[in-house]
Amino acid sequence: MFGSVLSMIITLRNNSRERETIFENKPILEKVRDTTFPTQEMDPAELQAFREKLKKRKRRSDIMLAIFTVSFFALSLFFFLRQTQMI
Repeated sequence: MFGSVLSMIITLRNNSRERETIFENKPILEKVRDTTFPTQEMDPAELQAFREKLKKRKRRSDIMLAIFTVSFFALSLFFFLRQTQMI
């Protein structure tokens, strides 16, 4: 009985402690590989450039996903039709 109460107290204590978020200014954030979050205030021109960079990355990843999906379905259809003709 006391073990479960103690574990509840420890859990509540751990949940109530202060946590740091990724958006706070940290020097470690710059060392992380390929981090795109800004670590300080930016002027409007830098913010616009940052947004454009994110849009280009998103567009590229969407195009790659579309190409992969279409290729997968085309190959699946090809092998399905090929297999049904052999039977």
